[in-house]
Amino acid sequence: MATETKKTQAKFASLRARAQMRATEEFMVGFTEVKSNQVVERLANLESIWKAFEAAQSKLESFEENEDQLTDLFSQRNEFYNKYCEAKGFLTSNLPCALPAPDEIEPRKIKHVANVRLSKLDLPTFDRNTIHWISFKDRFVSIIDKAEDMPDVVKLQYLLSVLKGEVAKRFQHVQLTAESYSTTWKALLDRP
Repeated sequence: MATETKKTQAKFASLRARAQMRATEEFMVGFTEVKSNQVVERLANLESIWKAFEAAQSKLESFEENEDQLTDLFSQRNEFYNKYCEAKGFLTSNLPCALPAPDEIEPRKIKHVANVRLSKLDLPTFDRNTIHWISFKDRFVSIIDKAEDMPDVVKLQYLLSVLKGEVAKRFQHVQLTAESYSTTWKALLDRP
């Protein structure tokens, strides 16, 4: 009786994961730029969906003794894996610019960032005009980049606040984390 209960639970878990995968596929089919703010969350959720399906499917396979049924379960696993890979590729390729993958984001490092109030500094702005680049870069480096007592996440906030126009748009989806500062600054230095 306990085996039947576990088998039933595994079937429900497998069905739930399949329903979640269908929702992900529907998101992909109806994807527009307006929905791009959902990509990071859906990518993180996709990993959970895959792990839940894999665990449930492994249980179902371990209970099955009929070779034909077992072959069918293996086919279902392969089909689901292909859908997972397709969804992961789609979501990864539609991540907002300069945004780290979900498994690289550590929640404890972004906690309370929204509560930081920047001191008013007289910083130059940069709008992609190459005439002002050297002046902007030199002042930003001396005031912000070389400030050893300033956390990188605060440096990033200052950097994003002084970018204007097309340059600002390029970096508008950067996650406010300490790790993002160096990659954003490097991307700005390497700008086309």
